[in-house]
Amino acid sequence: MQKKRLILILMVLYIVTLLISCTSKNDNKEITYTITQYGDYEDQQHMFYTIVDSNNNLIIIDGGWDYEADAVREVIAQHNNHVKAWIVTHPHPDHTCAFNVIAANPDGISIDDIYVVDVDYERYKETAQWYDVFEACEAYMSVLEGLGNVHIVNEDDIFYCLGLEFDVIHAWDDEVNHMQSHLANNGSMCFIVSGREDRMLFMADTQVEVENIILEKHLDELDVDYIQLGHHGNWGPTTKFYDHINPKAVFFDCPRYVFETEGYDASSLKAYFEDRGVDTYTFETQPNTIEFK
Repeated sequence: MQKKRLILILMVLYIVTLLISCTSKNDNKEITYTITQYGDYEDQQHMFYTIVDSNNNLIIIDGGWDYEADAVREVIAQHNNHVKAWIVTHPHPDHTCAFNVIAANPDGISIDDIYVVDVDYERYKETAQWYDVFEACEAYMSVLEGLGNVHIVNEDDIFYCLGLEFDVIHAWDDEVNHMQSHLANNGSMCFIVSGREDRMLFMADTQVEVENIILEKHLDELDVDYIQLGHHGNWGPTTKFYDHINPKAVFFDCPRYVFETEGYDASSLKAYFEDRGVDTYTFETQPNTIEFK
């Protein structure tokens, strides 16, 4: 009799365990994400994306200029003033300055983790041009020094947040340090975000100088559904690079004038994707959102 009771108890425990396991898996399947691209309010190039899960948790990528800090705060306020992860791709002011303002003066905002590349200060200082606005890099690095939740990432690193996997396929390294110019852009954190079904490639401000490096090392990983185009979709990786990828949609981080001004190549790249039947998003229709699973 006792043996039968024991068997019955074990069977009940087994069934309960299965039910809990199935419920957990189903809950995970129900989590969806929204990835949003925000445009610049003064019609400039910049980079600001958010990833929000169906539980209202927030990830930020870059954030834009200092004058956009209030707009970024408004976005964060919609998510209980809590940022699960803030990814800063490289030290240019159109990517770091809003972050600098908020991280230096959070005013009720909490940030769990910050992911950055390892900037070679001395090498960057030697090669920086006027358009790099090196002072912005100094301010950015000063802010980072005062924080205790900063994670430096390198190529082939993987980190996780909100059930998503972030695979770093390029970062600031010795190959970048041997370049004579554009170190900040080419040292950008380039990564793939993977969900259950979808994958998105974020190229930050990487340019043509690194396209062969990425192709040689990571070509077999470039099967993605969406692309944030390198260097705002202008003067970045060429069509030779994008020939290897068949995305559903791509994002240009630039306003209309970049497509209409002689000397920029964004218009030809846009035409290239449209000829392939790929959806293109620009600041003209921002904020642009995709549902991501």
